[in-house]
Amino acid sequence: MGENRHAGKIKMRLKPTELERPYEIENLIHENAAMMTGRQRKILSKTEYVKVLPKRLAENPPVALGKPKMTISGDEAEVKIYMTRGDYNGLVVFHLKMENDKWYILSWKY
Repeated sequence: MGENRHAGKIKMRLKPTELERPYEIENLIHENAAMMTGRQRKILSKTEYVKVLPKRLAENPPVALGKPKMTISGDEAEVKIYMTRGDYNGLVVFHLKMENDKWYILSWKY
């Protein structure tokens, strides 16, 4: 995927308080998503991930994000961003897909 100067069009339109509401996050996730979760890096479907999301949000400290680097190729995008959560500080790579003029998360890894 090549660097795109219009990459800023991808926006996560969540306010910090909205991250406490699982349905706001659920709406960003593609139906065929494969979501990495936990220290064991287990891969869950969207349905499985949404079921554990309220507990994960309640048990984990808030997330701080750095400046994203985005690349877009057609209807797919990759977003690399550094994330800090508690004692974890590392790179998270999101894979996105556009459908019906909306970007959805397909997967992430860290």
